[in-house]
Amino acid sequence: MVFTILSFLVVLGLCVMIHEWGHFFAARRIGVKVITFSIGFGKALYSWTDSKGTVWKIGWMPLGGYVQVPTGDVEENKKLKIKKSETLDAKNPWQKIFLAINGIVMNFVLAFVLIFSVFAFKGIPQTPAVIDEVSQNSPAEKAGLLVGDVILKADHKEVKKFEDLKQRIVLLQKKTIEIEVNREGKVIVLSLTPEMGENKMPQIGVVARTSLDNVRHVGVGEASIETAKEMVRSVQMMFNGLGQIISGERSSKELGGFISIAKMSGRAAESGFYAFLFFIAFISMNLGVLNLFPIPGLDGGQIVFFLYEGIFRRPAPEKLQIGLTYIGFGFLIFLMIYSTVNDVIRAL
Repeated sequence: MVFTILSFLVVLGLCVMIHEWGHFFAARRIGVKVITFSIGFGKALYSWTDSKGTVWKIGWMPLGGYVQVPTGDVEENKKLKIKKSETLDAKNPWQKIFLAINGIVMNFVLAFVLIFSVFAFKGIPQTPAVIDEVSQNSPAEKAGLLVGDVILKADHKEVKKFEDLKQRIVLLQKKTIEIEVNREGKVIVLSLTPEMGENKMPQIGVVARTSLDNVRHVGVGEASIETAKEMVRSVQMMFNGLGQIISGERSSKELGGFISIAKMSGRAAESGFYAFLFFIAFISMNLGVLNLFPIPGLDGGQIVFFLYEGIFRRPAPEKLQIGLTYIGFGFLIFLMIYSTVNDVIRAL
């Protein structure tokens, strides 16, 4: 339990810290004073003030963080001895967007650095052609594939890794193909007809697990390219999963909260250093994607307000901004509570 909690704090703390550091860096770059840089919320467990007057603190509730910058509160700014030119309101809309989006950018930078580190120093994980999961009513189940089957050949071509199977299925589109498998020492030949998925790609309904014990060593150039591809695939999967939940194809009960992240953090840490780095990268991308959504209270919502200001050359009405921000925070709180309830129900 202690190990899981510590792993969770490292994962969330690093992802939040790099996100807020992105905002901090952008604020300093455009000449906006940073009042507070906080990891966590609530009363400070530890704090210190730097030479420029920024209070750095660690809050007792480690479920997020924030960078506080001055806006148009004249009395508050006078009290803190902040010049008008150091406020966010004094900056143009594009500078404000730069400040808002830089946290998201840094989350993706962190993800790139971590995944690249795994690929460059450990190698690119390979997926053994071993069936780990078979979906109900899928072409694989109809064909007779079982969990534990080792794919030997597909369409008479040797299969060394799961990617080889996927490549053959995509190449042949929906044609029926012969699959040769090793099942507990016996070689069995099955007939499999893929179905076209929503992404207009043929699918058979099986899952194989990637293993860091089986890697392909590559150079720096290929590691960079494969890192970018991996990040694109991960983001696509996030949006596809969300789309399926919104459309009703998948249950909203699959949404997980901080308890799920904590459990996965512990499992990733137990799996080894490189697996842990990969997991941190995944959470960092999730945080970046979440903040892209145009929900008031998130960076995406702020970017929408600043875009409005840039297009119409005036800020959005203050009452509208405040009202939408309250609604946005309300939605985020509901989402957090709902996902936490799902976690609790799964644990019972």
